[in-house]
Amino acid sequence: MENEAVVGESVAEVAVAAEPVAPAAEKPAKAKKAKPAKAKPAKAKAKAKVKAKKAKKAAAKVAKKGPGRPAVFTGNVKKHIVTLIRKHGLTGARAELKKEKVSISMPTLGKFAAEAGIELRRGRPAA
Repeated sequence: MENEAVVGESVAEVAVAAEPVAPAAEKPAKAKKAKPAKAKPAKAKAKAKVKAKKAKKAAAKVAKKGPGRPAVFTGNVKKHIVTLIRKHGLTGARAELKKEKVSISMPTLGKFAAEAGIELRRGRPAA
């Protein structure tokens, strides 16, 4: 019965199937030795500390958001506002921004001027 050909199989398939297959040689499993815990040298500890500090700093820049509302005027818009303040003063800058359909309060303009180091004098500018 073992060597009888089954209808639909070729001779090569029957010959291969009839040969006994030797089991694969199994390698004995090696027992892993437990390594004793070594104290890290001072130099390795210092490197690990610096690496952890850098990773923490990088994560703080990306993920950390401060409390409160995010700033509305940032980047190039803020630079444009500061140039308008330098050229026209607070009220003039506000009027120019109103023409550009940008609504901004006077205290915010004053804050931008202070951050940019612009010295604003009281009163109407002399002609």
